Amino acid sequence: MKRILAGIVSVSLFLLSTTSVYGEEKVNNPWTKESIYYILIDRFQNANSQNDFDINVNNPDAYHGGDIQGIIEKLDHIQELGFTTINLSPIMANSESGYHGYWTEDLSQVEEHFGTLDDLKALVQEVHDRDMKIVLDFSPWYVSANHPWLDEDDKQEWFLPNRNVATDDTFQRPWLEGLPVLNTDNEQAGEYVLEAAEYWVKETGVDGYRLYVDDEVSRTFIATLTERLKAVDPSFLIMTEVENLTNYPTGYDGTITKELYQSMSNTFQSAGQPLETLYDQWIESSSSIGEQTVPVGLIDSHETVRFTREAVLQKQNPITRWKLALTFLYTTPVIPVVYQGTDIPMDNGVSEPDHRVAQLNGGDEELRAHIEQLNAIRKQFPVLTNGSFEKVASEGAMSLFKRTNGKQTIYIAINNDVSTKVIELEELDSNQQLRGLLLDNIVRQSDQGVHKIALERETADIFLVQEDTGMNWAFISFVILVMAGFIAAVIVLSIRSKKKNQD
Repeated sequence: MKRILAGIVSVSLFLLSTTSVYGEEKVNNPWTKESIYYILIDRFQNANSQNDFDINVNNPDAYHGGDIQGIIEKLDHIQELGFTTINLSPIMANSESGYHGYWTEDLSQVEEHFGTLDDLKALVQEVHDRDMKIVLDFSPWYVSANHPWLDEDDKQEWFLPNRNVATDDTFQRPWLEGLPVLNTDNEQAGEYVLEAAEYWVKETGVDGYRLYVDDEVSRTFIATLTERLKAVDPSFLIMTEVENLTNYPTGYDGTITKELYQSMSNTFQSAGQPLETLYDQWIESSSSIGEQTVPVGLIDSHETVRFTREAVLQKQNPITRWKLALTFLYTTPVIPVVYQGTDIPMDNGVSEPDHRVAQLNGGDEELRAHIEQLNAIRKQFPVLTNGSFEKVASEGAMSLFKRTNGKQTIYIAINNDVSTKVIELEELDSNQQLRGLLLDNIVRQSDQGVHKIALERETADIFLVQEDTGMNWAFISFVILVMAGFIAAVIVLSIRSKKKNQD
């Protein structure tokens, strides 16, 4: 009987798989294919007790013990969730209590609380062995307030005068307040940074940098840095996090903007919010950053309030809210970044960034399965990473989006409303149907000549356009024959058993 069921399942999967048609790559930015998992190293996983010095888990401003070995031991977990890239917080040597990585003292050394250079090389190798990538946060212009260069007369011109970084309510970075900043327009200081940037690429083989660029960091220098790194590795990721898009230079692969982040958070933290404003913000962000640069999408981060906290404050179900937000994130033309602990989902109970140790041994199974499913769908259907993107229709707080690359079309329906909504799609032919990849829905043309997409409140689905073959009589006939044969075999065995007992 088990063999029969296995055969039925195999035939069913084959029949479904033959309906998919894959499109050709149309976007020259290969990083649109990636799904990034962000790790705050010190607050991730402690696996090496030998670097556990000056640790105080009861002090939120002290080191808590997370290290490189802890990341290595959790790579299987990250890969099982479906992520293709990990992004580490700054790893260079920091001053006392600089667990976040921004109080740099030596750009040529690994922070000893995290491990050694050999540990980092081992991590990169483990990542690459899994056919994944690794990106480092790299913000070399910020240095510790106790940096020894500040007391050296010949280094005074290496720093910008009267530095005073202000933080806002969107990206909260209290660790940057008042930090000395290198003047990269100074030839010697700039060359020091460029050589350090090349060093980590050549020495470890990392695949990219995430750069935080505020108003006082030279855009000309960032362009030079980008050029030098691309010369070392043309596929090297340059991902930026910018405060101001004015005079935005070209050459970046992806950019985080607070406007797009804020729009996603505002839209999905509670039911009833329409998606039109979010779509308009995506259009604005995409048009502001150049033809080849892709927006980087995130729902929360180590610099923002946890999205779970935002949902709880709105008296919403965080799991429901996360599922809708992640569906949009993974089906929109962005490079998606997910912060550690999202699958829990973690909530630190206050409206400030969450820097607690990640609770990796727990988690919500429903949310975890949703993340795995979204990552799998995004990998299977290239149109979600290289296709065009447009809003087709809206009804209340439900919107229907379309991704197409010429050979394959996928529709994304997200109902963020407080009641069931229906959108009528008129552009499909009568011989086409929509197959839901999340909810396993099938939508065929109605008697009115339209495809009616109905979703219950606070649900979403991703629809693949297929040929409507109607009832699959070949498959149904096969199942009937198999079951008939099974029943016949049971009857024959039963008759033989009765005769044997009678004898």
